[in-house]
Amino acid sequence: TTVEEERGRQAAAMRVCVELLDASTEHYENLMLLRDELHKREPNKQLPPAIEPSSSIT
Repeated sequence: TTVEEERGRQAAAMRVCVELLDASTEHYENLMLLRDELHKREPNKQLPPAIEPSSSIT
């Protein structure tokens, strides 16, 4: 394989990783919105602990 082919493969892999991160972020935001909505409906009900984002990710 040439250097160009390898660069193309790496760029494609990076795009897939970025797409997965975007999807994960969107799912996380939806989960937080659902959790808040459930809390509003049943404020005294015991809910699972919040999933806090890692402090290493900024």
